Parts: sequence; structure tokens; C-alpha cells
Amino acid sequence: MPYSRICGYFNPFFTFIRPPLRRILCAIFGSAAMQSILLQGFSALAFSGSFSNFSEHLRIHTMFAFRPILRRLTATPRSLFWTFALTHLVLWTLASSLASQNLPLDVIEGYAWGQEWLIGTHKHPPMQAWILEILYTVTECAKWAPYLTSQIAVVVAFWAVWQTGRRIVGEQEALIGALLLEGVAYYNFTSPEFNPNVLQLPFWALAGWSFHKAVKDNKILDWFLLGLWAAAGVYTKYSTGLFLLVLGASMLAHRDGRRCLTGLGPYLAVATGFVLFLPHLSWLIHNNFLPLEYTQGRLEQNHNHYSEAITTLLMVAGQFIALLFAMLLIVVLYDRRRTPNRKPAPSFDRIFLTFAAFGPFLAMFCLSLFLGYHIRDMWETPFWNFIGLWAIVFLRPTLGPGALRRFALAWGFVFLTGLFLFVANETLSPFVTSKPKRTIFPGRNLSHAIVDTWHNRFHAPLRYVIGDTWPAGNVAWYAEDRPHVLMDGDLRISPWVDANDLKKYGGVIVWCIHCGERVIVSTMPEALQASFPQAEVQEPLTLNRMTFAHVPPAVVGWAIVPPNDKP
Repeated sequence: MPYSRICGYFNPFFTFIRPPLRRILCAIFGSAAMQSILLQGFSALAFSGSFSNFSEHLRIHTMFAFRPILRRLTATPRSLFWTFALTHLVLWTLASSLASQNLPLDVIEGYAWGQEWLIGTHKHPPMQAWILEILYTVTECAKWAPYLTSQIAVVVAFWAVWQTGRRIVGEQEALIGALLLEGVAYYNFTSPEFNPNVLQLPFWALAGWSFHKAVKDNKILDWFLLGLWAAAGVYTKYSTGLFLLVLGASMLAHRDGRRCLTGLGPYLAVATGFVLFLPHLSWLIHNNFLPLEYTQGRLEQNHNHYSEAITTLLMVAGQFIALLFAMLLIVVLYDRRRTPNRKPAPSFDRIFLTFAAFGPFLAMFCLSLFLGYHIRDMWETPFWNFIGLWAIVFLRPTLGPGALRRFALAWGFVFLTGLFLFVANETLSPFVTSKPKRTIFPGRNLSHAIVDTWHNRFHAPLRYVIGDTWPAGNVAWYAEDRPHVLMDGDLRISPWVDANDLKKYGGVIVWCIHCGERVIVSTMPEALQASFPQAEVQEPLTLNRMTFAHVPPAVVGWAIVPPNDKP
């Protein structure tokens, strides 16, 4: 049956579908395999009149028709890796895009920074904001774009770990080492929120891959790439410097690494990273290292030994939970009846994997235990890139047919469980807890209500939104005018705002009355009242959240700062 006839049967349905998806569906239903399945199934239905026979024929012929495709997808470790990577990319992008009704906080904040094309912010370096602004332009403000980008970051990390493993333990073992990362919560459950923590994953993994190649092969290109990934990582988050120190320590800990110090390579890597980082370093100096204020405020130092011990135990417990499924996957690989016949990895490989897998965590452990700093779990997102390869090299699990079958079943269970837990948390938790989540916040409705009122009164674009990043950022992102955000009404942390321009064109002030689980403030914050005494306070907006669960509505206060030349 020709392709055009197949598509013709479904024309009434396809007219409601966008062209790209329409072409995909036509290709599927026009394929020889699908034609065989449908023809066999409908023949069974016609001759027997039984839907049970129809479904049975569909099941049988589907199995036989797609068996060659499945065989090709899993024929080699390389094809199996790409099947796994693309499956993760597609399913997690779909799940996060469909389950989350509103963008999360870090993404909203990143978009607010991104439109200003900053070289630095009061919290983080600008890499995440730059990428989000590019996405905004390329995808025309598509909601799914940051979710797709998060999963691309995860898949790139998988790829870099896999490539590193191929150099150390071979194709099959490297694939298992990458697959084990699916059992780490940071690569699935927490990955949809595209923030600097998630964006560190690929740069740390790429830096580890290039570092290993550079030390082992001592090629100039690898040292240059190491400097490139290092700079990109530091432009993402300053904690990348910790991983670079760990790599440097592993280099000094082995004779192969120390031997490289006599050549040009390591100094080329340092010079490359430094030159690329220089613009941001200049910005830091010019702004008196402004991000340090934010970092110090977030560390929350304890001042008694009892609290330090409790904080450290909680940090360890959090990482144990994050690694739980990965540990279960390792367990199913063991077979008492078989002993591994692989040779131990070379000594530098073992040192490199040990430092890369545990060095950053041990450094944070010491900060928490001895200095009393409260280390947040999400800060440790990129710490475990190489834990799967470390387990393969040091624990040496058996990889016989029985163990691999058990691993495949357990991995499928872990993969689907992660998807289920994420979707359930996003969609069902408001029904269970009756507590609002940021991803069901009515950001679009809030933006439209405020912007429409502004347009009706002033007949001009809204140029500025002032206030806390969450409500102000939502108004800005969902507005076609794309107004600038004056974060917290503070010009020091929002240097892109010109005070005279703001007075000329005016703007709106927004503040949360009941955005989360509790009432924050019922009137305009005093700092904003002092900065904008001319503001005209409006009736608070009460908006239903994007869920059918019985949760309190969002209540947002707002005020208009009229333009100087408008009534």
C-alpha cells in the first residue's frame, strides 16, 4: 500500500495535527512493518468478528515485525547506548513538559537574566542565562525548550562518561557504567529544572573525559579541550573550581600525571581556561565579588558541634538516597557462581576514578563536619558522574548472561520508576498534601491580567516589572512585551535597569501575598514603598492554580508606577 494512500485514510485526523507530527505519523503508518501489522490484524477481525483475535494478531505480528528493528537497536554496545540515550531524552522531555504546568523558579530567574546578556549576576555566572536566552529566541518562547535542554545536558554527561569508560574498561563495561547513572536521582528525578546545577553535569563529565585523555595520551588538543570545558564549567557555577582542584590532585598523585608537568599541555589548559574566564573575573573585581554575598547567605553556618554533626549526617543521608537505585543496580550484577575474569585497570585509571567519583563529595563532607556549613543536596548534583565507572573498576561485578538479564530488568524498573515518581510528584502531590507547588503556579494568567490592564490604561508596552523574582519573573516571561525585571527593586543587583528610563516609562510592582504555602505579606513591602512612593496600589489578584486539587489560590499584590508623561 503506497505512502499516499496510508496518509489519505487518516487525512480527517491529520488536519488537526501540526505538519512535523503529521509527517512522523504518516511515516509510521506508511511503513512496511506497520502495514503488515494492521493488515493482519484487520483480517483477523474481519474473518472472526472477535476483537480478542484482533488484539492477539496485533500482538503477535507487532512482535515479529519490529523484532529486526529492536535487534539493530541493541546489536552492539554503541547502538544500545544511543538507544538508551535517545529514550531518556525523549521520555523525560515529554514527561517534564506535560506534567509541569508552569516553569520552575530557577528557569524563570534565568530567563530574566538572559534577556540582559550579562557577564555576571549577583548569584551565579551567566552560562545558564545565556543558553536560556538563545532558546527563547530560537524556539519563540516554547515552554518545552528548557526541559529539552536539561535532558540534552544529562545525555551529554552520559556520553562523556561512556567515552571515558571505553578507554578504561572496554565497550560493554563502559556501557554498564553509563547506564548505572540512570539510578542516580540527579540524572532523572531532579533533572527537569534547567539550572546551573544540572548544567554542570556535562561540563564536569567532559572535563573528566578530556583530562583522562590528556594525561594518558598527552595530546595538545585534549589539553586545550580541558581548558575549554573548565572555563565553560566555571561560567556555569563557581563550584566547578572544586572539581578542577580534584583533577589537579589526581594528577599530582600519580607518576603519569606528574610526568605531564614537564610538557606544554597542562599549562596550555590553564592558560586557555584563564583567558576565557578573564572577562568574568574582570566583572567580579569591578563588582566587589558580589556573588560571594549570596554564597555566604546560603551556606548557613552552624556554631555548635551537635548541629554540625546532625547537618553532616543529613548531607550523607541525602546522597545515600540519591544513589540508592544505582546501588541496587550494582547488587543485581553480582553472581556468586561466576568470578570476574577482567584484568584490574591501570593504576592511574584507578586513581583518577577514585578522585573524580569521591573527591568533591569528601571536600563538601569536610566543610560540613569541620566548619559547620549546611551543604544543600542539589549542590552535589554533578558529583557522581564517574560513580558508575568506579563501581565497575573496583567492585568488578560479573557480567555474565544471567547477570546482564537481571540488570536489564532492574534497569527498566528503575527507569520507569523514576518517570512515574516524577510525574506523580508533579501531578498528584497537590491532591495528597493540599499544598501548592511552583509548577502549578498560574504564571500565564497572572501575566495576562497585569499586562492587559497596563495596555488598556496606557496603550503602550510594559517595559519594567519590579519585585521578587518569582512573581515578577513570571509576569515578564509570559508577557509578549518581554519587560525587564528589577529584582527586589534593587538597582545594585539589577544593573541593566536605568532609573531615569524607569521613571519615564513606568512599570508595575508585584509581590506575593499567598504564592506558596503561607501568607508572606499583605501590603506592598516597605522597601518598595520607599523607592516608589508614587505607586498606585491595585486590588490583589486571586488566581486559581493550574490543578484540579483543592489547594489555596495564588494571591498576588500589585501596583502601577505610572509613566511621567502619561495620565
